[in-house]
Amino acid sequence: MRPIDANHDAAFFFAPDDFLAQGDRLDADLLILGSGLAGLMAALRAAERAKAARIILLTRGALGASASRFAQGGLAAAVGEDDTPARHAEDTVRAGRGANDRRIVERVTQEAPEIVRRLAAYGVPFARTTAGAFHLSLEGGHTRRRIVHAGGAATGRAIVDTLAVRVRSSATVSVFERTAAFALLDDGSSVLGAVALRADGSAGSGEGTGARTVRPLVVRARATLLATGGVTALFGRTTHPPEAFGEGIALAAGVGATVRDLGRIQFHPTALDVPERPLPLLTEALRGEGARLLNAFGERFMPRYDPAAELAPRDVVARAVFWERRRTGGVWLDLRPVRRLADRFPTIDIALRSRGFDPDRTPVPVVPAAHFTMGGIVTDASGRTTVPRLYAAGEVAWTGLHGHNRLASNGLLEAAAFGGWAAEAALDEPPLSLAERRAAEAAAAKALGRLDAGRVRLTPAPETLAALGAILDAGAGLARTPEAVERALQALSTLAEALPPEAVFDALAASAARLVLEDVRSGSG
Repeated sequence: MRPIDANHDAAFFFAPDDFLAQGDRLDADLLILGSGLAGLMAALRAAERAKAARIILLTRGALGASASRFAQGGLAAAVGEDDTPARHAEDTVRAGRGANDRRIVERVTQEAPEIVRRLAAYGVPFARTTAGAFHLSLEGGHTRRRIVHAGGAATGRAIVDTLAVRVRSSATVSVFERTAAFALLDDGSSVLGAVALRADGSAGSGEGTGARTVRPLVVRARATLLATGGVTALFGRTTHPPEAFGEGIALAAGVGATVRDLGRIQFHPTALDVPERPLPLLTEALRGEGARLLNAFGERFMPRYDPAAELAPRDVVARAVFWERRRTGGVWLDLRPVRRLADRFPTIDIALRSRGFDPDRTPVPVVPAAHFTMGGIVTDASGRTTVPRLYAAGEVAWTGLHGHNRLASNGLLEAAAFGGWAAEAALDEPPLSLAERRAAEAAAAKALGRLDAGRVRLTPAPETLAALGAILDAGAGLARTPEAVERALQALSTLAEALPPEAVFDALAASAARLVLEDVRSGSG
């Protein structure tokens, strides 16, 4: 399999002359934006259900480049003999502080075992016991071992890479890599597709990464599914790659879709404290296997914050780590109690040693980092948004599953579940009318008319992301005050006003950051 290309965010240029005429026009039954777990699952389920359907998937980087691929711990499902979906549901509601939609919780946890079996049938190499059962891990907030995992703390990579192979080989799905949508097509009431920019030669096979121009691509679609991830890459301290900068949320809000709870950011308590972006993640499963948190005095502090200590829900642990760092000067994760670390968590062991740490001898420094967007585009149980023909699945969506705090490893589960459900529902949309097709063309011409010359990046510029990171860390981090939020909003306005017209993805990132800060200011975040 071709490795993920980390250099897909290079700048590209387009010539202004006859730009609109250079582009391609395509029609689709289902247009999918994003190729994380939700997008890949949607493509596969749609292809299985309707083999004659025209399915188009656009992805900014190589197929599978996403936050999903960074997930370490695993996917939660009640597949153990001592477990039930009802117990999984209760743990989910307890972690979410009772703010969950119980209907959604029950549906997802009931379907979770079947989702795991489906992924295994696709070829995902989940770890097994010698008897052939799924090997299960324990993470914070769970009362049973129910985390299926793969790849030695590289579960996201194992799942995404496996599904990407299947999508690439599908005769029903057309994949456009190094292609990024910057506007949704709408007629004032419904979404009718999207307009994107793609690097020359990026269609289908994904070759031609050295192209120095971009071309427009207009896709009219019966249904459009956003699977573009959350907003956590906008923070300075983040565990997510640049793909998760909130563009889908900003696009949906721009056409009137309801969004909520964007200020509810889950901070992972144990990102490795090194000068990198994104920060390497030290999975919660390590604490499930005995790792302990120590402050600068060498004290184990979590029992003072919660009876479950290191296995308390993530929001509790993250805040405890934050305050102990502030109070004592630092926090470390002691991995010495974890037996056979190199065998059981090889990717983490290698990541630590390659950065000069010896986890067998000394604890390693950790810091909370933005990890998961609790809010997003509001959807129903089938991924429908409040705008006709527009769907959302994965971290970009608010489904009601998580409540105020996501239970560990429910993120991949949600993406897999809703990716499939949204695709199935989207295929029931009626064909576009002649009036809608003409409206889509008019909307495309208007969007492309903004790009009459200049330099275009397929991701926000590094300096934009750095500035947004400082703004959001200050205004929407773990320590929030009304004064800090107002200062952050003012700084954001200054940044946004200075962006050139062709910086369409920088503008989307700034819009997403504004939605986060406004939610924090409203008090719901």
